[in-house]
Amino acid sequence: MPMPRLLRRPSKQRERKERRLRTFASVDWQDSEDIVEFVMGMWDTRRQRRWWLEKAWYTNISFFLGHQWVEWNSNTGSLYQPKVPSYRVRITANLIQGIARKIMSTIISQRPIWSVQPATGDPQDALIARLTEKVMKYYWGGPLKANQKLVDAMMWMVTTGLGVWRLHWDPSKSSELLLSSNDVEDVSLIDNLKKLESSGKNLINLGDATLEAKSPFQIDPDPWATDFTDLQWLVDTSLRSVEWVEERYPETGMGVEADDSDAMNFFQKRIADLAAPSQRSFSGSSQSKNRDTQNMVNIHELFSKPFGKYRRGIYAVVAGNRLLDIRVNQWRANGEVILPYGFFEEIRVPGRLWPTCAIEQAVSLQAEYNLGRSQVVENRNLMSKPKWMVPAGANIGENALTSEPGEIVTHSFGLAPVAWVPPPLPPYVLRTLELARTDIQDATMIHEVSQAKAPSGVKSGKAILALQEQDQSVLAPTVMCIEDAISMIGSALMEVVSRKVTEKRMVKIAGDNELYEVEEFMGKDLIGKSKNRPGVNYFDVKVKMGNQLPHTPEAKRQAITELTNAGILNVERDRDRILDMLELGAVETLYDTVRMDRANQRKENRLMMDGNFVQVQDYDNDLVHIETMEAFQKTPEYASRRSDKSIGRMNDHKTQHLENAAAKADGSYQIPLTDPDPTKEVPQQESAVDPFEQIALLRAAEQAAVAPLQEAIAEPLPESVF
Repeated sequence: MPMPRLLRRPSKQRERKERRLRTFASVDWQDSEDIVEFVMGMWDTRRQRRWWLEKAWYTNISFFLGHQWVEWNSNTGSLYQPKVPSYRVRITANLIQGIARKIMSTIISQRPIWSVQPATGDPQDALIARLTEKVMKYYWGGPLKANQKLVDAMMWMVTTGLGVWRLHWDPSKSSELLLSSNDVEDVSLIDNLKKLESSGKNLINLGDATLEAKSPFQIDPDPWATDFTDLQWLVDTSLRSVEWVEERYPETGMGVEADDSDAMNFFQKRIADLAAPSQRSFSGSSQSKNRDTQNMVNIHELFSKPFGKYRRGIYAVVAGNRLLDIRVNQWRANGEVILPYGFFEEIRVPGRLWPTCAIEQAVSLQAEYNLGRSQVVENRNLMSKPKWMVPAGANIGENALTSEPGEIVTHSFGLAPVAWVPPPLPPYVLRTLELARTDIQDATMIHEVSQAKAPSGVKSGKAILALQEQDQSVLAPTVMCIEDAISMIGSALMEVVSRKVTEKRMVKIAGDNELYEVEEFMGKDLIGKSKNRPGVNYFDVKVKMGNQLPHTPEAKRQAITELTNAGILNVERDRDRILDMLELGAVETLYDTVRMDRANQRKENRLMMDGNFVQVQDYDNDLVHIETMEAFQKTPEYASRRSDKSIGRMNDHKTQHLENAAAKADGSYQIPLTDPDPTKEVPQQESAVDPFEQIALLRAAEQAAVAPLQEAIAEPLPESVF
């Protein structure tokens, strides 16, 4: 459908008109001024619609920072710290921050495990899925800087209940490409390239995907929605400089007016003020307004899914009361047009769009705990330095009664001052403090055992592990929500990469052998020949947060021991996997040579699949090479690329390894005086020893090499750790 004409300046009459909240269906999407009215109406009415949410969010963040003696001012919509007498004690025992960090660390301590499902049963599609998985891993640790963005989103989630990821395609990112007229043969392009060279504009950026962690303050979704997974549209607001707008939108953004007054109320300014509380308010002063928000403008970006005549949705940008850009929504995942956002919800609320968080449930309990602690200290101060009842006419100086030892106080005869002794603190006051602390633990499900403290009366190590798992299991719904959100972002990322990356790019990832794998790809390499078949999805990305093992080292060791005793894991066959599970970095170095043997055999597999001869070396670990070859022969890559010549090369290579292994086992192997040429074919000689009879001897000898690892995981946990 045609898009509306972009206006350089809004109508003055429309600009002065008071805006109200409108329904999405009532907007005339062919009228740019009507679009501006709708978007700005959402912005102008946000306080009436969301004040109760933002009050809770600001309060949660304030308590997280340790500013816990605050109250909410309904008139200004901000927190303030009321004045109190100088003798009033206000202790802040910040339990909230530890709870937030514990929840966040429990979730992200498990590394995301990526997998891409093949689009069909075709072996070629299995290879495409493997390549897509490599590209996905590269983007996670490379251009997206996703580990850092995950921490940022998790911090928003634990303090407000909602963390948000947004996926961008930034044309100014990635490597630069120098265009030259000498690199093309098309005469129609040479003249244009020469003009670019003469003007110095022949250096361009290729563009790349970026990831941004957003706050819930920036997201204004459909007010009538009840589920983020089915959200039809939203408005995303960011604070930018006028110069940024004019550079990004040179055609429609020139002369855009600053929103200094609105920028003053933006969440970034308010949260910055939370870090420096004052006696009056956290909203800042007019001087800071002029300094921090001068020449700033709010950018409102509207995303929608398909609706009505717009079967691909829309994307519109509004700033300074004008429409800067409007186009179709380019984001797709799993065959559907989507909003390029991933929503991390900590605690979902039935029938309500906005989630809540554990901190929100603990704020009032934290305030009660602080009050109780402060009253105990005030009572201690009163007991140690009590009030004095001084009769009128006692003639005692104002500074006479101090805490100085041996002080002599003179007074009129018969009018001696008497210390007023307050009643002792009732025992239930201290019990109330303990109850408040216990209530916080119950409300957040972060008990003593999750803080490495053994509960009273519990001495069994297995019982402690069971209690720790019970605390962690409450986060299962949150983890599932995060996995779905990251999976959707991953699918959208691979889809846009397949369309936008039109030149060869190189990815570098750490492979299964702990050595880096380097591979070239283009966007079209991520799509197979079945792309137009119904139900085929080449970007079926799945994510699991960790390997589902317990979090603590002791519990991991116990779980792996049970899997080994049950025969599910084999110490010899699965030693690399076991080392990764145990995260034993020091022990891992014992098997560096094994990893290198596997890496070498993988390279040899590629050479032999191309029909090349590869000579077996005397320093090869023959069993490891054989195992790696057999594993490769079970992969889709082998099935799709094998030929009579490559099969012969592989079989000859395996036979040579078997013969060498048997000779090394019985001591008859002779090391050659010089290293053989790996590319020169050597005539095969019949061996007097049956390699299949001797191979078992070598496997038995290799068992001795893994004995230390067996001992490392076989030792069971003690029944009692005390």
